[in-house]
Amino acid sequence: MIERPKRPMKIHNQDNKQPQTIEQLIRRYDLDNTKIYDFLDELIMGLTNMKGSLESEIQEGKNKNEENFTKINEEISNLKTKTYPIGSVHITNVNNNPSETLGGTWELIDKEFIPKMGAVAVTLNEANSCTVHCSRANHTIYMRIQFVNTNELNDTQTTIGTLDLSALGVTDLSYQKYAVGYSDGGQGVIMASILSDGVLVVYDVIGKSETTISAGNNCAVDFVHVVSTDSMLDEACNKFYWKRIA
Repeated sequence: MIERPKRPMKIHNQDNKQPQTIEQLIRRYDLDNTKIYDFLDELIMGLTNMKGSLESEIQEGKNKNEENFTKINEEISNLKTKTYPIGSVHITNVNNNPSETLGGTWELIDKEFIPKMGAVAVTLNEANSCTVHCSRANHTIYMRIQFVNTNELNDTQTTIGTLDLSALGVTDLSYQKYAVGYSDGGQGVIMASILSDGVLVVYDVIGKSETTISAGNNCAVDFVHVVSTDSMLDEACNKFYWKRIA
């Protein structure tokens, strides 16, 4: 009877297990230690060279992309300059400087109010009541003010109340505005003014027979005010005019 030759003991118990380390590989296949390390050195060198070649190709691709991006940005910039040359006017609906989107240097040269009609609150002083109806558009605010005076009106300045400037859409009224109004029943004419901080005052009156108007009279006065750009609140505007200066 012919006996089957036995395998070396060093690998007898490893038939169903793959080598996990270099040492296990050498023991399993009885390889020469120096020879396998030489093979590994060649493999590592080859992989290193391959890695270097790939990195070089990737870097070349990045450089080309950067060059392309630079050319594209230059073309976009040239197109923006041709479309919006120096001196051009651009309109936005909010106060956002267009330099970020259109390039160049821009300055705000004008605004326009959002058209609005409605009542404006008043803090009363020497008045039993006071109502302000306003209409605004572009740079102009029209106000119809009606009040009942608490005290007698004469040639001494009387403070009727203070208007809510934010409701008008302004920070101030830039300068004093004068107007002529009338009292109920045609008893007299009043000379009124709105100060820059929104304070409504009566500073003079003309009566039929006297230079006074008794307390408790209904009075009315109209104001038309042209507001400067610097005094207009951004949130009250929907057109902003920008001029390219560089």
